[in-house]
Amino acid sequence: MSKKIKRLRNFNAQLRSVNEKLKTEILHRQEAEDNLKAAYHRLSDIIEFLPDATFVIDKDKKVIAWNKAIEEMTGVKKEEMIGKGDYAYSVPFYGKLRPLLLDLLTVPQEEIEAQYSYVKREKDGLYAEVFVPRIYGGKGAFVWAKAAPLFDNYGQIMGVVESIRDITDRKEAEAILRQDKESFEAMNKIKTEQLLLVQKELTDAKHLSEIGSLAATVAHELRNPLAAIRTAAYNIGKKSRNSCLVSHLNNIEKKVIECDQTINNLLSYSRVKVSRFEEVKIHAILKECITSAQDRYYKWKVRVIKKCNCAKSDNIYADPFQMRELFNNLLNNAFESFPEKKGKLVIQVDGLGNPDSIVISFIDNGMGINPNDLEKLSHPFFTTKSKGTGLGLTICRQLVNLHEGSMNFKSEIGRGTEVKVTLPRERKLK
Repeated sequence: MSKKIKRLRNFNAQLRSVNEKLKTEILHRQEAEDNLKAAYHRLSDIIEFLPDATFVIDKDKKVIAWNKAIEEMTGVKKEEMIGKGDYAYSVPFYGKLRPLLLDLLTVPQEEIEAQYSYVKREKDGLYAEVFVPRIYGGKGAFVWAKAAPLFDNYGQIMGVVESIRDITDRKEAEAILRQDKESFEAMNKIKTEQLLLVQKELTDAKHLSEIGSLAATVAHELRNPLAAIRTAAYNIGKKSRNSCLVSHLNNIEKKVIECDQTINNLLSYSRVKVSRFEEVKIHAILKECITSAQDRYYKWKVRVIKKCNCAKSDNIYADPFQMRELFNNLLNNAFESFPEKKGKLVIQVDGLGNPDSIVISFIDNGMGINPNDLEKLSHPFFTTKSKGTGLGLTICRQLVNLHEGSMNFKSEIGRGTEVKVTLPRERKLK
């Protein structure tokens, strides 16, 4: 009997001990729950008054927090959203059910980039930028979003928080800065091109000045001896009865004329030209130049055809002396393009239907020009001839530019060349 009593007493003691332990554990658990609730309320209060729009979902993807800032952004009250799941929280942003950033924490990077214009993964969180169309009453805005997991005391994910910030002002400022940068770069490019052009013009001006000095020296040093040679050849021809000398004297005369033309080209290229505009009969000047060229190249068997697609009374405002120089140079080039001194040259004037300009084309069926040389034709001193200074077409380009016109070349080896000069009818006042 005493043994039974003893066992009962021991059992009661054990029960009391277990009971005390349970009471202590219950108190600790209650205290932990109270602390957890207090922490949750503190977290809720912090989230509630965060300046950024913020919401939280639990591990079942139901909304457990929806702060004031997100209410203002979406127009949806907390009471309407708490407890909602199945992507219901995406509707105020996009007007449809779809994953938001906090739903994509474990999704591959490629799938996230398909939905966000900019996304970056950092540790456990995601950062992204995107345009959201439905917020602010349907006005939409560019936003920056950050999503990160929430962990319990055991390191298990208990939910996910996402904060959203309106960055529309920043995006607009970036767009303005980008536009200003592009405008500045475009302006800088234009100014750079202008500076390079001015630099080239200064270099050309210096080059012209040097050529001018050289040309003046050449003209002074050569023209007097050339005049003496020409006079002497003329006198010999007058006094001599020897017919064998005639061809030699004619050759001397021809070479003196060529030298004199070279000197004229140098002087014409180097001196500063000022156009004296007046109303001129372009047909009369062209006819005069054609006649002069045929006299110069009287031994050439070149058939010259003039076509006129405008009224012969059509006049333009130009410098008549510069027009003669332009046409003479182009006619010289056309005649000298025939290697066998025979061929056809068509000179066409077009003005019908164009009240602003007149076009003069020189079309020959000579040897043609190599395509690689076409761009170099107006460069000073460039020539494909065995003789010549390479200044003829350069002078032509200068003269056309002085009249605010244009000059274009089209050529094919073995087929011939076309030079098209376009000149304005009226002088443009600046």
